[in-house]
Amino acid sequence: MSVEIVDVINESDQVIGQKSRLEVTSADKLRYVQIYLFDETGKMILQQRQEGRVRANLLDASVAGHVKSGESYFDAAIREMKEELNIQSDIEYVDTFSGEWGTCQLFKGVVDSQKIVANEEEIKSLLSWPLLKVFAMSRQSPWMFSNGFLNGLKAFNYKCFAPLTHVTSDDQVIGTVEYDKMNAEKLPVRVVHVYVKNSKGDFLYQQRSSFVEAPLKFDDAATGHVDFGESYEEAASRELKEELGIDYQFTEEDVIHYGQLKHNNKFVKCYLLEYDGEVVFDKNEVSNMAWFKPETVASMMKSAPFMFTHSALELFNLCVEKNK
Repeated sequence: MSVEIVDVINESDQVIGQKSRLEVTSADKLRYVQIYLFDETGKMILQQRQEGRVRANLLDASVAGHVKSGESYFDAAIREMKEELNIQSDIEYVDTFSGEWGTCQLFKGVVDSQKIVANEEEIKSLLSWPLLKVFAMSRQSPWMFSNGFLNGLKAFNYKCFAPLTHVTSDDQVIGTVEYDKMNAEKLPVRVVHVYVKNSKGDFLYQQRSSFVEAPLKFDDAATGHVDFGESYEEAASRELKEELGIDYQFTEEDVIHYGQLKHNNKFVKCYLLEYDGEVVFDKNEVSNMAWFKPETVASMMKSAPFMFTHSALELFNLCVEKNK
């Protein structure tokens, strides 16, 4: 059996030496990778570490491990996926975070869970949880998770979810709030919904990606939270550009609804854009797009409401029916 050699690094992620895994001490800084994999339903796959391993029985990232000497972070991530889950999948870089233990690069990807074959020497079991449940459980019961995963989840939260605009019960700004805390406590924040209507009277709907809240559900054309320091109009214009590739600067004249959502306490301002041009959606946030007649959407919502986000359901009559 070959001895694994790893690079020892400094605070700047520069290699200062090599050691075998058997020689590594707690004072050494090493390179690590974590991969957050999401299944075909948008749930995050977690592994429970096997008996006899360091941090046995704790919940960890879908895939995690050391970077071997001379190996890139990306190559290490691909290798670890093969070793731990026996799969190959497209992954993309999310963020880099560091600590006294070294430096870790975080990746994310979507996999077919039916193709996963867990390495039983390393993994006791696999769980699939909605992202909001992962956030909630990590706050309520952090002892269930490895410290490395908790550090990675914090980096994922900060990188993928900007500080939100925390408001009072009458929509006055009082500061910022983290995404997971907002969801856990149903704190009031600001959101925008953009409706896009073409000259045929069809409305554009998106199917949300696997990486976001309410994964793979149908939603209004472009939606999102208002980042701290943004106005509603600035957020709506930004989300339209980020998600659909459309340049347009919204004003108050484009507003078709303003109020507070019943199911989550969020204040929402809705905008309507009449548009017949090209749509180029961001696959990180949007899985697919389609134009629908309002009557078709109404029928789908009646027969299969589970296919839509709560917000899309709640706002349909207020924003689509009144503007068809």
